[in-house]
Amino acid sequence: MLRVIVVGTEGKPLANQPILLVDQAGKRTLKRSDIVGVTLFDHPGDGNIIARAQGKVPVIRRVTEDRETYVLRLAQGLHIDGRLLIDGNPPGKSLTFSASVFQSGLTDRFYHALGREAYNSDLQPIPLLCDATGSFQIDGLQPGWKVRINLPNGLKMAGKEKDGGRPVYYIETVREDDVITLRTTRRTQLTGRCIDLAGRPLPDVLVELRVATRNRFGKVFPLATVRATRSDSEGRFTLYLDESPMTTRALVVGSRAGMELTHETTLHGPSRQSIADFVFPVSREVQLIVLDELGQPIAGAKVGTSDETFRRTTGSSGRVNIPLIPGRALPLQIAAPGFGFRQVSLDDKTAEELSVRLHRASRTTLHFLWDDGSPMAEQFVALRFRQSPFMDERAFSSPIHRAAYPSIRMDVRNGLFCASTKTDNKGVVVLDDLRPGQSIRIIIPGCAGTTLLDTDRVVPEGDMTKLQFVLSTQRTTRLGVIVYDSLGNPLSDSTVAIGHDPGNLGVAGYTDERGRLEIRDIAFESAYVRAGKVGFGSIARFIESIRHVEGDLEFRLKPAARCRLLVKDADGRLMEKAYVGLPRVHSPGMGPVVTKQGPGTFEIVDLGDEPCIATVYGPG
Repeated sequence: MLRVIVVGTEGKPLANQPILLVDQAGKRTLKRSDIVGVTLFDHPGDGNIIARAQGKVPVIRRVTEDRETYVLRLAQGLHIDGRLLIDGNPPGKSLTFSASVFQSGLTDRFYHALGREAYNSDLQPIPLLCDATGSFQIDGLQPGWKVRINLPNGLKMAGKEKDGGRPVYYIETVREDDVITLRTTRRTQLTGRCIDLAGRPLPDVLVELRVATRNRFGKVFPLATVRATRSDSEGRFTLYLDESPMTTRALVVGSRAGMELTHETTLHGPSRQSIADFVFPVSREVQLIVLDELGQPIAGAKVGTSDETFRRTTGSSGRVNIPLIPGRALPLQIAAPGFGFRQVSLDDKTAEELSVRLHRASRTTLHFLWDDGSPMAEQFVALRFRQSPFMDERAFSSPIHRAAYPSIRMDVRNGLFCASTKTDNKGVVVLDDLRPGQSIRIIIPGCAGTTLLDTDRVVPEGDMTKLQFVLSTQRTTRLGVIVYDSLGNPLSDSTVAIGHDPGNLGVAGYTDERGRLEIRDIAFESAYVRAGKVGFGSIARFIESIRHVEGDLEFRLKPAARCRLLVKDADGRLMEKAYVGLPRVHSPGMGPVVTKQGPGTFEIVDLGDEPCIATVYGPG
């Protein structure tokens, strides 16, 4: 039994707090703490517990099988006061929207705990509510976080404001006592319905907004999808069109069961436009049953079209309903973990019930170990193939096949078929339905651009095959880092970078709530190590022999300076379209950054001891 106790900063129990348990297989269990702050789970052995309470800074703890009780201390975060205006006026009614935190060490730890990639990911958005006067507050923040405010549907930032014309507003660096004003305007709203010839509403129809654009040199680019949504249970949909002088044409496209219907829309019309109904032919339902070779239903199989306009997942009975329009063929792709990829086509001759059998796929297991017998757990692995690696060549480019294997990223780069994933806690990677006899290049990157393994192997023949790799522990070492502020308090979410070149260090990770980080898989003897945090600047140290460092490498960061910069013309007026450029900072806290506060008004934060060279641009 796993016992989780939730308390506040003063140690008092907190009731009704959401606690998420994620086990090693990615299974999630969400519960709330009882009146004395206690939550009980079945012990997963290994996993993570996550507390994300409203107004509190998120907390993540690693769970191990040798411990049964964990105490989560939830601290009150910073808050930002804000006001939202529409065309200069209060909204006149309450509006719901959200804020997302990203590019922080906490984001990486959060998604690592959920078994997902950290890049291009946000923490679960913080729900926001503004009243009729437009006042709102964002709670549960930490200094130095970057926050994106996702504006209410139908609104965008006014043209001359920061992030003008966009449906989002970025706060580059969270600071205490922040106050913001969101001056917004309305976006062009396109509404319509999807129905059949009998007038019945059609839910879950994919509706896309496709626009053609031209660049400033006059070159016209073909139609491309810029917005997408699906019709609701009543067949209704809403899209938003942002007017732009670069847009030459706009189409609204509805897709159902392999049929596309289009309506062209005006580019400079009223703020609300009604699109003519998408009227599809009356369809019939075909029940598709996905079975294995023994006739048993396959649960969790993905069924859909190659353009992703239609996708379904089978339940425990292996069944899924497919809409079929008379007179049209509907090609479908079917994929399930452990089975071969298959394509079928439905048409007018298809019966009301169709059974499709998938053959059991061959399985290749890659096992990665250290020479002391311990597994290389949670290790990133890159795979390279000269041709499509699967028995069915179409599987590699199929979005349905990718949906069946979400932990494996697949794409084509420089003519090579590339896949990447992570080993499990036993150091294992499982690949299904590989073509035997082909060459596979296996790469395991180390810390800061080094390589732990780069080898070629041949996929063996057989239904259940195994390739084993043993790496020497003598090739790598580990380094513990702990980061404090000038008063000796630990600094969480501090960025730690390492490498040979002090001007081009690779990010090794972010410190936890204790200010600690263990850097693994260091494949060089000496290195520069830099620690930094937004609002505190950064410090670099040269370590001549990493193997001989005793204990943790400590850093103490002092608060960084900041500078307000005003850009004016010869008459002393602030320049609206001025721009200030700084050398690029690869990660938060690793150097000075500039934020625009208003017309001609900038702030440079995280100034350190080294000179900061700012380049100022002004139109004309």
